[in-house]
Amino acid sequence: MTAQETTPFTALSLVPEVDGPESVITCFESWDSSIYVGTSQGEIIHFFRDDSADVVTYMLASRQKTHSKKKRPASKILLLPGISRALVLSLSTASIFTLPEFAPLSGIGSLRDVNDISKDIDDRSSNDENQEEAVVTAFTKTAIRIVRVQQSSLKLLTNIQYPGASVGLQRSNFALVANATQYDLIDLQNNQQIPLFPISTASEDDSEIKVNEDKKEDKKEESTDSEPTQDNEHNEPPVSKDIKPLIAPVGSDEFLVLSGSKVDEPAMGLVVNKEGNISRGTIAWPEYPSSVAVEYPYVASVIGKQVQFHSLHDQSLIQAIDYESVPLVNNVSSAISQSYHPLAEKIRLVALEQKEGVDDTDRIEKERKIAEALSVISSSLFVYSREKGIECLLSSPRIFQLEKLVENEKIDEVLEEMGTLEITTERGVVELEYLNLLVGMGYLLHKDFSGATTTWLEGSLDPRLVVHIYDKESVTGELWIFNGILQLLNKIVDKYSENILVEKSTGLIVTSTKKKDTKKAKSIVAKDQKESLQFYHYFLQQWLTRRDLESVTDKQNVFKTIEKATLKLLLRLDAETAIKKVELYTFISEEIIESWDETIETLKSQGKHYGLFLLYKKRGDITKVCDIWKDILTGEISDHDFKGTEEEFASYLCEHVSGQQLWDYGMWLVNRNPHVGLKIFTDRPEFKDDELMEAFKKLENQDAWRDYLRILVYDKKNYSFHGELVIVSVEDLLAEITNNKKGRDLVIKSYETYRSMGLPKRSYYEYMTSLAARGTSANSKGFKKIVQMRQDLLKLLTQENGQYDADLVNIKLNDIDYDAKALLNLELSVVYNCMGLHERAIHILCHDLHDFEQSIKYCQYGEVLFDSTEEVVKQTEVQQQLFFGLLYDEYLQLEPETVQAECTRQLLESHGRFLDMKVVLSKTPASWPLERLSGYLLHVLRHIMKEKNESILRRSLARAENVKTSNVLQELNELKLQIEEDK
Repeated sequence: MTAQETTPFTALSLVPEVDGPESVITCFESWDSSIYVGTSQGEIIHFFRDDSADVVTYMLASRQKTHSKKKRPASKILLLPGISRALVLSLSTASIFTLPEFAPLSGIGSLRDVNDISKDIDDRSSNDENQEEAVVTAFTKTAIRIVRVQQSSLKLLTNIQYPGASVGLQRSNFALVANATQYDLIDLQNNQQIPLFPISTASEDDSEIKVNEDKKEDKKEESTDSEPTQDNEHNEPPVSKDIKPLIAPVGSDEFLVLSGSKVDEPAMGLVVNKEGNISRGTIAWPEYPSSVAVEYPYVASVIGKQVQFHSLHDQSLIQAIDYESVPLVNNVSSAISQSYHPLAEKIRLVALEQKEGVDDTDRIEKERKIAEALSVISSSLFVYSREKGIECLLSSPRIFQLEKLVENEKIDEVLEEMGTLEITTERGVVELEYLNLLVGMGYLLHKDFSGATTTWLEGSLDPRLVVHIYDKESVTGELWIFNGILQLLNKIVDKYSENILVEKSTGLIVTSTKKKDTKKAKSIVAKDQKESLQFYHYFLQQWLTRRDLESVTDKQNVFKTIEKATLKLLLRLDAETAIKKVELYTFISEEIIESWDETIETLKSQGKHYGLFLLYKKRGDITKVCDIWKDILTGEISDHDFKGTEEEFASYLCEHVSGQQLWDYGMWLVNRNPHVGLKIFTDRPEFKDDELMEAFKKLENQDAWRDYLRILVYDKKNYSFHGELVIVSVEDLLAEITNNKKGRDLVIKSYETYRSMGLPKRSYYEYMTSLAARGTSANSKGFKKIVQMRQDLLKLLTQENGQYDADLVNIKLNDIDYDAKALLNLELSVVYNCMGLHERAIHILCHDLHDFEQSIKYCQYGEVLFDSTEEVVKQTEVQQQLFFGLLYDEYLQLEPETVQAECTRQLLESHGRFLDMKVVLSKTPASWPLERLSGYLLHVLRHIMKEKNESILRRSLARAENVKTSNVLQELNELKLQIEEDK
């Protein structure tokens, strides 16, 4: 910014030579192209602007007298352009003239005994052309009069009693008036008076002397019509020859009034509002000003031979202009306009960054012309001095002064100033845009992030400017900015760069403290950085919610910038907490819309494969999603944030992938993990079982097709593959027994333990199952695996609908060494059963396993049973007799003799009825004691007696039935004969 290099006011010469040295300029006004000057000689001099000149030039147009016969000095000119009239106050008389010629009017009358005149300065419409009337407020010695002025008449509308009114100013329905001693605020509509404060702060004695002097002065004025002396050349009202009350309008609803004691003693300026309350700070002067005017937000006052300018915001003295004589300042009705090049340089739009290969020559020239056209400044503040004549004090545009306020961290005053701007013109709109951006930059300059948040989010500022400060590499699109703000923006960047560095990996600013920095300094820097990033983070978050706003200019590039900047920020923050990680990936999943390509490049460079995965998933790029998932599972790439499992990959494939892609990725996953991968192809009708089986057999992982066999048989009930699964299960079991020595040893031990167990005992299958379930040691894992495989095989071998080549299975089970073969006796018994070799099956159960419970069941049901819950129909009695006969033979061959005796005894006692007693007695060894057969023989004899008794009973019942039947027949025959006789 260059606010310090620009003075608030510069003087533009309008009329260098006004009148001769014998005449004193007492007042002046301006309207349109005319300047009217009142003199102490009772003249009104009219100057007219020469538009043909290269510089501002006014020519003398006419001279008129305030009075046709007398020299009455003009003290005030009041213009009424709406009715083309003007009032000139001279020696308590207000005469009427025409506008713009300023010719005196006769026959209309005048206003007398008037000390001051005013119109409603808030009524802008009074300056419009072709008005029928104007309303003027006249402050007289006895009252305040509201007068209607027409082109050819005057009429009193209202008369408000207020004696001694010397100076007054009307705003709307209020008038601020001064009398001999004090200022009052008058409510003209309700005729109410609000006392304010005294004009003079002098002592009571001094006041009495002044009043007496005033009275003498009044008498002097009333008794003479001669030319006034130089002592009264300004026609000052008769209040005091030391100080006179001064009133000036401020802003839109305030008044400035002056108070002091003597001309050469300190004075003060007070600003009051329409309620009579002091609304601003007090302006202090070293002595009482001789004249005062307001060019908001500045007060121009004449102190001696100097014009001083004070700020209404902080009441500070900001400038002073020296003259050789005592100047006179006043506000005129029509402002002077002038082109101002420094303003054009401020508001000219320039490219934020010059893009390579882009020719902006035409745009630059266009923006220059627009800025020049808008850089016309105006001022209604005029000053007269004897040596320089009439000048316009042009206020440099407010943005120059406001920039200085921003630099001095007085942004609240800038906001107050912005509230007074008129934005009805293009210049006003541009100024408001400039100041809004100035305030936003000011908050960032001073790191007031609370104010920055409000300004940057509630206004219409381009968010890319904030991004430019933090991460200019993310800014996208052509961005043009006010040239004056560009300097401030660069200053902000430079200020930040004093304690920040650019992080190469993200391009974001990070603080850097030097080793010589104190601990306190480091703490301050860290605090600034934290607050700065919090603001930036919140700022970006809020902007992401504004996608629906139609008022955003260059919307696509704006949100592309916001997305890129947010991604870089979150990539930096994601390592701090798990919450930030969630925010990062939520942002990638939901907010990336405009910056696909840039986001992909950034994520790749950062190794954020999970972010890429989410982005591709959102985009529906199935191939990229599956490739990333596959590469992470195989370890080709790594990202700890990616938690996708093989199971989830399989689910994704099932839900989103089809055709050849499903086949390719599915086969890869089957080869990697058959248990998971095979689920992809289950229950999908487009893939045939035979086709899949052939494909699985070609995979490197041979477990795949084996597992699929089980799925086909167990889950899909496709028993055409049952025989193949049996063979595979046999081969797998044999391989496991061969290779798993620890498990094999435990199986052998289980056999030995089971065989040595006393009677009665459960089946070996139940014993083996419970033993595996109880095992907890490391060695038992091998045993458990073998048991599980045996259970699966036995289930297959005994499956009701299963069909398999029993001969082939028998060959495979017997085509191993004896030790391994001995471990599969249970399986062999099932195969022999399937082959119809029942004697072999029973032999294995009795002699190899000593599984006597299973051997009994085998005789009852004709097969080896493992599922106690399964309902199985027993064999016929003839079949059972045959099987139990075989079993009895095997029992007789058991060793040792104690086992033989016990098993035989239990068999004879429990199932002896299925054995022929003659056969039993013939096969029973002669050495057996009789008591070993006593139970069986008793059971047989009892059975024989039972059968004999049942036979006798049946014969008796039959005989009784026969007798009963004979009796019934006899009765029927007798009945038949009787019936025939009756006929």
